[in-house]
Amino acid sequence: DQSGLDAIVAAFVAGARPVTDACFGIAGPIDGRRVRMTNIPHWPEVDADRLAGALGIHDAGRVNLINDMPAHASSLE
Repeated sequence: DQSGLDAIVAAFVAGARPVTDACFGIAGPIDGRRVRMTNIPHWPEVDADRLAGALGIHDAGRVNLINDMPAHASSLE
């Protein structure tokens, strides 16, 4: 029901403690700081810099995107 990950992130952090760093595992090939999701084609591309804005993080370099498969694998370590 959301227009994209930016809207979900903004709603999630509303009223919460400040976020200083973030990393998102996204289904799709990462192209620099952007990714077009393979499993939700009607969403716009996910952009790490826009996510930083939605999170209130002033240093956009503190927000990273990684492919979801390595993210899952890393969680098993």
